[in-house]
Amino acid sequence: MPHPSVSVIIPAFNAEAFIEETLESALSQTLPPREVIVVDDGSTDNTAEIVRGYGKKVHLLEQEHLGVSVARNAALAVAGGEYIALLDADDLWMPEKLEKQVAYLDEHPEIDIVFCVVEQFTRHAEIQLDPRHRILSGPSTSGLLARRGGFDRVGPFDTSLVASEFMGWMMDAEDAGLRHAVLPELLAKRRLHPGNNGRRNMADQRSEYVRLLKRRLDKRRPG
Repeated sequence: MPHPSVSVIIPAFNAEAFIEETLESALSQTLPPREVIVVDDGSTDNTAEIVRGYGKKVHLLEQEHLGVSVARNAALAVAGGEYIALLDADDLWMPEKLEKQVAYLDEHPEIDIVFCVVEQFTRHAEIQLDPRHRILSGPSTSGLLARRGGFDRVGPFDTSLVASEFMGWMMDAEDAGLRHAVLPELLAKRRLHPGNNGRRNMADQRSEYVRLLKRRLDKRRPG
């Protein structure tokens, strides 16, 4: 049975310091993806130029600075793979990440989304990484591989969310009945640095979390 194709979606904003290393980790997979789509979200640095240097290996989309949700939705609109993998422009994958996740979904047709263990790391001395939080073993953006049909059932990312868009999408996925699993293997790394979206928008993240909880309660309230 042939493996389904994988579309890798990478939103990028001012990611010139990281994007090359991230792209290399996606392109060097033991199960090569069908396509790697980078959406440059109005960067003011050399992100787009670096991506163009990969030629036909990477599909570059460009938009004004509209946010990560709009960027992911734009990539989803053109993605042709049977599976969708999300990768943040500053994160990294282990070489066997896609191969092992695709194999898992091949063997478990009842599962819509599979995650993996993610290790957080930093190369910035000013960022203190609590050893207790170094390993993430739950849902995470760069750890996700999902069936395209699952994305179609859930719908697009909420463009009103600037810091909690993935949390909102996961809540919608659960409400839509999608089932997920987590591989117990470390297959991705999340880079911590001063420009992380969550670090830049902590106040938004807190207010959006409250709004998401209220939205979920309203959905479940009878009548």
